[in-house]
Amino acid sequence: MGVDWLRVRFPAHLDRASLDALIAAQALCYQTCDGWNTPARDPVRDALTLHAHGAAEADADHMLHALARFPHPPGEPSWGRPNEYADDHPHLSAAMRVYPITRNPTFPPLWRLAAHRTFLPDQVAPQVDRWRAWATDAAAGRHDAYLRQLQAYENATAAHERWPEVRRIAAESDRGDGAWRHTPERRALRETMMRFPSPPPIPDVPIEPGPLRATHAADLVRQSTEILDYARRLVDLVGAWDAGLKSGHRIGYDAAHYALDFDAFRARAADPWLDKCFDWATAAAANGYALLLDH
Repeated sequence: MGVDWLRVRFPAHLDRASLDALIAAQALCYQTCDGWNTPARDPVRDALTLHAHGAAEADADHMLHALARFPHPPGEPSWGRPNEYADDHPHLSAAMRVYPITRNPTFPPLWRLAAHRTFLPDQVAPQVDRWRAWATDAAAGRHDAYLRQLQAYENATAAHERWPEVRRIAAESDRGDGAWRHTPERRALRETMMRFPSPPPIPDVPIEPGPLRATHAADLVRQSTEILDYARRLVDLVGAWDAGLKSGHRIGYDAAHYALDFDAFRARAADPWLDKCFDWATAAAANGYALLLDH
């Protein structure tokens, strides 16, 4: 299972205001309940959020799916929906993941969150133009100051997510059989890992780009430097721990799990998946399809 946009048609006789209201309810509730993940999930907060919004989201989502007409590709098994019809554009994929936008860290957090919604045909082109313009400018280096803040956020959240596991593995590694667990080198590494500090705080990065107070901008530069240094030292420590160990004993959180290189981070704004997503959405809307959020 994942989160997709499905190309669908809504009957022309539907009242636009009512349809807009259903889409807004689906978007608000999904974005509130599931639209943004944090390293330390609070199950009580999650349960309260679901209690406050889950039923409304389920109702709006159910109604949108009931109203939509789903193209059924010829020759493929039926999905069992009563509102299927013979696909008149079988060469256009029926679905596209939302992840090219929602999981791309070079987009502003608010934009990533807001992409979890249904788009009607006339809403697609302006939205794609906005996404494409941002990605083009970001890849060309015209948003570097803001992207460095987003890079710091990615590294901080990654460190907060992985550091507890690194510490747990180190703490438990002296238990059990295996000579490797009790060598002087392993004991020294274990002690170093247990003394290694907790990650720096997750920075207060603006959810959209814009002017910052001078003090806030200076704080973000300082935090970015501190977080990048921390992530590199943690990666080096994990690399030293993993060296010479069999795969089952390695921690494995290497540099690939962080955004240590800024040029590589910026290059994610030119991810080919983005163009595939933009082209698919544009073609779907040009042929009269809405993009239904499906999860």
